[in-house]
This record gives sequence, C-alpha cells and structure tokens, in this order.
Amino acid sequence: MLLTCGGGTINNGLYVFIYKLELIKSMIGFKKFSGRATDVASAVVVSVLLFTFVAQAASTISTNISTGGTLAVTGASTLTGALYATSTAVVTGDILTYANGTFGDSATADQYIFAGGLQASSTALMGGGFRTYGNWTIDQAATTTVAISQAGINFDSNTFVIDPNSDRIGILTSTPKTALEIVGTASTSALISSGAINASTTLGVTGTATFFGTASSSNVIASVTLGVATTTPSATLGVLGSGYFTLGLGVGQLNTTAGTIIASSNIGVATATPASALGVVGTTTISAGILVGAATTGNSISAIMMGTCTYNPGASITASTTLSTNCTGATGVRSGDRVFVTPRDLANYLVMTSASSTATNDVVQVSVYNMGWGGPLTPASATWSWMALR
Repeated sequence: MLLTCGGGTINNGLYVFIYKLELIKSMIGFKKFSGRATDVASAVVVSVLLFTFVAQAASTISTNISTGGTLAVTGASTLTGALYATSTAVVTGDILTYANGTFGDSATADQYIFAGGLQASSTALMGGGFRTYGNWTIDQAATTTVAISQAGINFDSNTFVIDPNSDRIGILTSTPKTALEIVGTASTSALISSGAINASTTLGVTGTATFFGTASSSNVIASVTLGVATTTPSATLGVLGSGYFTLGLGVGQLNTTAGTIIASSNIGVATATPASALGVVGTTTISAGILVGAATTGNSISAIMMGTCTYNPGASITASTTLSTNCTGATGVRSGDRVFVTPRDLANYLVMTSASSTATNDVVQVSVYNMGWGGPLTPASATWSWMALR
C-alpha cells in the first residue's frame, strides 16, 4: 500500500519506479549511507533518469492506493479493482468501462454530476432518480431524437409532446392548448370521452365512438357505429337522450334549415318499411298540433280521438221538432273538442242534425229532428260511434 499525507501527482509507471528504486539502492551499495557527495549525486542522477523513463509508460494499479489529499493521473490508467471516492471524484476526460459500472448504492442518497456527456452503447440503468438541468437527447439521429427538459418531453420534433407544467399532451404541436391536442387528422378504432372533443378538421373513427360530453367538429365520420351518451349504439347513430340539431336534420339531403327534418325518401318511426312519407307504428303524440295538407294557417290538430257513446233519450219527438239530449260514455271528449257522431238504429223520419261537446267531460250532446211524417216518435236506445278533434 502507498500512503501519502499531502497532495501529489502519480504519473504512469509509478509502481515500477518504486520497485526500481529499491533495485538501485542495492546496486550502488546504499545499505549504509556513507555521506559522500559522489555517492549521493550518483544516486540522484540515476534515480531521475529512471523516473523519467518509467513515468512515460502506462501503469496498472492492482493494489490499494489511499491518499488524504489529491491524487492526479495525467495519463491513461487501468484499474483492475474498485475505485472508491469518499468525497468527490473529478474526471476531466473519458471514463470507459467494458464491464458493469455502479455509481452509488441504495443505502445513501448519492449524487453524480456529469458536466459533459453521458453515453451508453447498450444499456444505462438508473435505479434512483434522474435529474438533468439541460436537454437530454437519445439517439443523435435527427428523426428519432427525444429531448427531455424542464419544459417536458418532446419525441421526434413535436411528434409527441408531454407538457408537465400545464398537464397537457400534444401530437404534432409543441404547445397543446387543451388536455390533448392533435394537429392534423386523427383516427381511432374506439373513442370514449367524458369531456369536450374539438376537431378543427375531420374526426374519423373506424370503430365505436362514444361522447359523454361535447363533441365539436366540422366532420365526424364513423365507419361502424357512432354512439352519443351510450357505449352500445344499436344503429349507425345511437343517441341516448334528446337530440338537438341547430341547422335541421337531413336524411339523404345535404342542406336543411333550422327546425326542419328533410328526407329524400320515407321516414319510418318504429318501422323499417314506412308506406308513406312518415310512417309511424304505435301511438303518436304531437304536442304542438298538426296542419293537414298544404295549409299554413288555421287551427292545428293536436289530438284525434275515437270511441262509442250510449244514446238513450227516453222521450218522444213530435213532428217537425228537434230533441237535444246526451250521448254518454264518450271517454276522452272534453269541452271545445270538435265531435262527429255516426247515429245507428234511428226510426224512419228521424235524422240527427248536430253533435257537440259539452262542459261535462265524456259527454256528447246530439240533436235529432222529426221530419213530420206520422205522429210523435220515440228513438230507441242505441250505441253510436264518435270521433273528436282537438
């Protein structure tokens, strides 16, 4: 072991020099110091020359070297054992290792500062945290660079960007303005969103797209199904809840106006084979009414009802007079409804002249006229059919 208590410089071949110095002592008879000047001068000259010769050769350090000061190696050195530094190990050149190299241990919070570059031809494994104060570039090829800095991670010149300061991800943009911003055309086999989706151009989905929030795009194209507020659309477009189209709804038509539904063929409701322009299977409720034909003004029809009622006047009708009585049991008829009644089993010379709703619900008032042939006639009790428009 070589122990030094102060600063010193060990050039290449130091260990060989020490060995040769002992050999010189035996050669010049330096076992006892004679004190003669000629002996001392000879030893010094030989030592200097030998030191100069051996210092220029490479050295291999296979034993321990401990120094309380600074150990500087100006040439190339090969260490067959371990290198330990209790404070700071400063290397101004390159560190080259052909075996495994370990910096630090798991028991201490060691830190290593590389003022230059850190290169690994195969694998660089870091078991603890990794901190860089500059850009970190993986692979110097221009098309596969990965830059890691305080601004985030940038893969391949904005191909994929992670901005940790704003918690955003950008694709083909280094400054994403939302949680996920894609510049260009985006396509996916399945798309599920609980927030807003904005596409400035085309949003293409080859599988199922589900929007639980707001989806905004000039074009939304789905080659399979598109579900709105549902993950299991049963048709090409499945909407769970109400639908609102600010510019109208076109079926087979390119241009529509707000509040309109325009179809180039028949529209079926609860039927795949509508027989008319609008085919409805089941009960239909129209809260705002309906205008029949080409009429654009007038009273709309909001309800059409049909049923039967019981006609039983219990009185006779003299010739050329009219008897008004009620046809009861007309369920659904309300005051103001327009009522049409089909009389049955009226005696000869009796005709029904009018029918109307009354202030009493489920009652239709009918009037029967005796045309004057014969004496008084009493209508028989009968069941009449009625239809009411509201």
